[in-house]
Amino acid sequence: MNSGGRFRPEAAAAAYAKVMERLGWDPAPGAPGADRPAPECTDFRTGDFVNTGAGVFGWANEIREEYAARDIVLLPGQATAECRHERSFAKARDIRTGREYAKDLPCKTASWLVRRGWVYAVFSAGEPNIDSDPALKARILAHPPGRGPAGAPFAVHAEKWTADGKARKLPADETWYFFVAGEDGAVISEFSNYRDPAGARCSLPGATF
Repeated sequence: MNSGGRFRPEAAAAAYAKVMERLGWDPAPGAPGADRPAPECTDFRTGDFVNTGAGVFGWANEIREEYAARDIVLLPGQATAECRHERSFAKARDIRTGREYAKDLPCKTASWLVRRGWVYAVFSAGEPNIDSDPALKARILAHPPGRGPAGAPFAVHAEKWTADGKARKLPADETWYFFVAGEDGAVISEFSNYRDPAGARCSLPGATF
């Protein structure tokens, strides 16, 4: 997906399509072929898409009412870049009214629901338990989705989330977090307040949204 240092979104989208087909997940059942949505794909500018990336279906991001919804698709073993969210000031146009809103926004917080597959949700908050899972720790160290001030990952606490119908929430505002997909890949629904890119931070040097 990264060729000569250049990220190829079309190849990434094809890879995600295969994952969704294998997992039996359709982002828009019944939609005509020409109207079917495609994910927005990213390698977070890491140059290492297979290990750090995501495909995103953005369904809503409304500044007036301050809510958002999207679905995130991950390849087998793929991680999102470690990130956290801060308070921000945003200007954006409301889709329905056409009016531009300028707002001081709280930091983004979210809940997630695993739709297909499973993921490790890894946080900088919580009881340290990374050492109890050697495979996960090795995965994080081999291809770090984030780096702390001393060069080590911020990650300390991991939870395995499955498609069990339970929504889980970010443990605290401004918590560093990332996801690592299981062996079959994963689809996760995210529900949050308004997502402002200006309030997002990545801990991996050079990584951006």
